[in-house]
Amino acid sequence: MRLPLPFQSDTDPSRSPGPGALVSSRAASGGYQQSRGIGEVLARLESLRRPNVLELGAPDPRNFAAYHDRGAAISVADLYRFGVEGRAPDAPLEVERLLPSRSAPFDVVLAWDLLDYLGRDDAEALLAAARARVSPQALILILAWSEERIPATPSHYSIVDETRLQRTESSPRQRVAPRYSEHGLLGLAPLQLERRSILRHGAVEYVLSFCL
Repeated sequence: MRLPLPFQSDTDPSRSPGPGALVSSRAASGGYQQSRGIGEVLARLESLRRPNVLELGAPDPRNFAAYHDRGAAISVADLYRFGVEGRAPDAPLEVERLLPSRSAPFDVVLAWDLLDYLGRDDAEALLAAARARVSPQALILILAWSEERIPATPSHYSIVDETRLQRTESSPRQRVAPRYSEHGLLGLAPLQLERRSILRHGAVEYVLSFCL
């Protein structure tokens, strides 16, 4: 296991929320989510002999087990913790420093809801860097919030099985969401839609492939 260190909104999602912001009950709730996308991602891993996974979210033992059980080598970036928290407001995301090397192409990338917490320039830079590190027909899983207000920091998602995720809200505070549409999301990088579904807590789950 390798562990390294849009609808286009006028609102920059990397900015902090105002005080007293409210969020809908769907966005505020955690718990279990029915997921079609995670099954497709895990099936892709099972179809490959020695798959490689790039986990952009925080480390999670259940996710590691799901990847490892399918023979995958895992690289974890924990991008929000090491790249977003504590940086200067106008500082760009240092994606080349934060992502692992390009030596082993990745077959699956897990972005979860991270893109909703980056400005557009950072989101484009991240997807471009990921695209440079993937194999042909690689998949990326992205969750894009449809609510107007969302938790102030990315939620944590654990894989329960091939059809369910468990979401844990990371912060009681809220922020404005960019509310990417499918068209807006595909405008961030050369991507092709493979599957789209709506999760119970108010996010749209996208499984996309990279156009190489």
